[in-house]
Amino acid sequence: MKIEKKIHTGIEFKLIDEGADKKFVTFEAYASTFGNRDLGGDIVVKGAFTRSLKDRTPRLLWMHDQREPAGVITSAIETDKGLLITGKLSLTDTLTKGRLIPQLELGGIDSMSIGYCAIDYEMTKEGYRLLKEVYLYEISFVTMPMNPQAVVLGVKSVVPYQDLPLADDTLEWDAAAAIGRVREFTRSTEVPSERYRQAFLWFDSEKSDQFGAYKLPIADVIGGELKVIPRAVFASAAAMRGARGGVDIPDADRPGVQANIERYYAKMQRDSPFKSYAPLFADAKTIRDLEAVLQGAPGFSDTEAKTLISRVADLKNIGQRDAGQGGAGGLADELKQLTASLKPMDQK
Repeated sequence: MKIEKKIHTGIEFKLIDEGADKKFVTFEAYASTFGNRDLGGDIVVKGAFTRSLKDRTPRLLWMHDQREPAGVITSAIETDKGLLITGKLSLTDTLTKGRLIPQLELGGIDSMSIGYCAIDYEMTKEGYRLLKEVYLYEISFVTMPMNPQAVVLGVKSVVPYQDLPLADDTLEWDAAAAIGRVREFTRSTEVPSERYRQAFLWFDSEKSDQFGAYKLPIADVIGGELKVIPRAVFASAAAMRGARGGVDIPDADRPGVQANIERYYAKMQRDSPFKSYAPLFADAKTIRDLEAVLQGAPGFSDTEAKTLISRVADLKNIGQRDAGQGGAGGLADELKQLTASLKPMDQK
């Protein structure tokens, strides 16, 4: 089999300080993207890495050089977008501390590449190669991408996906009470501990010793362990869409936060809340939740949202009262007119 070493792929990269001893940093990145043709004419198909990842965890290298390990990969998961990896970079290693991390922060290194062997592929009529299965040997940090879209979006403060267990989706969400329990559980009485971060989706790395630096809480202490509360994830998704004033985080961090929310939605076997409004509407547990979603929708003012919610609340009584008399038709027309300005989510 021919071993190929340079398919370069677009990545989203987050570099996050970890550990009180400052011996390493964690990172999260898309090492490969699906459906994107590189300059070599190759397109990786979703599922291409599945069998290989079950067999072994790929190595993390510098410039495809087996003599230059760059760290360790702690997880590698296929998402709808591509191959999402997390790993650690040592702060006691000359290469990573002295060169790799500074260049990632500066932008001198902005790409990744996979070293693999093609197991199953087919040629398209346009002459492109669809990689349906590959055996993945290593993933490297590189300088020159074959894929023009292979750029690092920045050094970010998105909390890496924790894959915490899910609580029952009927549990109510009280953010303030949950944060209090998380502080006690993670022994964060004076300052946030490293474990405290796991209960959130985003934090300000420059103020990580301050509780106010942590945003979008999603976890509570249930049965002696941290568990993600589905309603907290729903609320975070709505906030990312602008509900209740939205959440103030850097634009560069938003894709990473959204990706982690989508992974929890997938774990709950739900559709992404960022591709359609339907999941957000379905996840609204109260009238206030639904109103918040509408307020975050493009083309809807607070007044329009409140008006629509008020009319929806009257729907049952009006429909029953005017059934058979054509009265409900007027309400339906009014609701249709109110929602006419609601744009698809990808147009926001």
